[in-house]
Amino acid sequence: MGEWCAKNLKDVQGWKEDGLNTTIVNNETAKLLDASIRQLVSLRDCDQLGGLVKTITNMLSNEPNAVLPRIFALAVDVLGTNKTWYVNEEFKDKIKKVINDTDKYGNEREKLHCNALEAMAVGYTRKALYYYECILGQYPNDLMAIKLSQQLYFFTGQPYEMTSSVSRIIQKWSKEHIMYSYLLGMQSFGYEECGNYRNAEKTAKEALSLRKEDTWATHALSHVYEMTGQYEKGIDNLNETSFYWRPCWILECHNLWHLALFYIESGKFEEAMTIYDQSIKPCLIKNNSILDACDASGLLQRLEFYNFNVGQKRWDELVSFVLPYTKGNMYPFNYPLMAIALGHSSNENHLKDFINLDIQHAPTCGETAFYVKEVSIPIVKGIDRYLKKDYTKCLDFMYPIRYSFINVGGSNAQRDIFTQIMLKAGVKSGTDSSKEKAKVIFEERRQLYNLKNAQYQL
Repeated sequence: MGEWCAKNLKDVQGWKEDGLNTTIVNNETAKLLDASIRQLVSLRDCDQLGGLVKTITNMLSNEPNAVLPRIFALAVDVLGTNKTWYVNEEFKDKIKKVINDTDKYGNEREKLHCNALEAMAVGYTRKALYYYECILGQYPNDLMAIKLSQQLYFFTGQPYEMTSSVSRIIQKWSKEHIMYSYLLGMQSFGYEECGNYRNAEKTAKEALSLRKEDTWATHALSHVYEMTGQYEKGIDNLNETSFYWRPCWILECHNLWHLALFYIESGKFEEAMTIYDQSIKPCLIKNNSILDACDASGLLQRLEFYNFNVGQKRWDELVSFVLPYTKGNMYPFNYPLMAIALGHSSNENHLKDFINLDIQHAPTCGETAFYVKEVSIPIVKGIDRYLKKDYTKCLDFMYPIRYSFINVGGSNAQRDIFTQIMLKAGVKSGTDSSKEKAKVIFEERRQLYNLKNAQYQL
């Protein structure tokens, strides 16, 4: 990360001058919070500060009673989806403690942040977003609220709200602000998810002209090339800019997923497999992120769709990354991707236990609970039927809820794995009814994509 990451960090007075009062009393804590937010938004470590994890650790130990630093750290954990209120008692206790402390001595803005954290942690995502928008209505320069709300909009399948929010805010920011380019990157991704590919490409390139290492803008551009069928252009772009985005470890694995996906869609399966073995797998080992493991699961399944045998060993290795996160996961999108990996395990009980036992630990509150029950679990059951070659039953589970897939979160490109499963099931089922459904799905997919996959010509 450039030297700018550790320069001109806000002390207590600096936060106050920006109109963002906090109850932090230690200047070093205030600076470390600013630095932590910068690193989260840029998705890369500041080497001068030892990286995001160390910065957060130092921030928390420097002033243990400060509420906003704790709220930030816990919100990052919630959105990282590795930890969950419903299973991890220590994590739950930390959230309860900061709720109690904020109620006692937090200021108005900190209380809104804490309300958002509490709602998000238990599954009331709309309430959490309401609190974030309350913050942004009064404090449009609150970068912490901007980043956390953008991520939550994405995780809850609300691309239009995601785009509207950042588009309102960016008008109130100076183009000279050190973090301005990152808002453009957020806006670009929002445009892309709304199907506005022309504006998405234009805005991403504007962001990258200001800061080449803006990996979220690079990522948004990859989505544009994916959705418009420009696979070779996508390959060239990621390869030519890897010097800038590879150090962005929080998103590195996902960008590698995009690169491998471009190779798959270009018919270069060996190249995709090489990226998986040499780059994605090491990321999984290094970061142990369930989000990355879910991307890996979808990638291996896509290769299998093209009759490219990825081998049992790769599936079993991936399952070892998935198993610790099957209970109480807070991100509805993760459930079907975990199911794909578990369904390919050499231990057939893994998927059975996931469906019959682990899902009993799923969230019980709010929109998260609703969409896990009404969308994620039917997709999981459809995947189970698909892997058991019961293609008609697969469609019975998935076809009626396909317009609700967006509610589990993820991007259009990520959720396409569900569409591909339905298409394959429709073709393989052999019944006239299933073939008719496949034709409908194919046409719907064609409208979203510049479709070139010959395997789905019906």
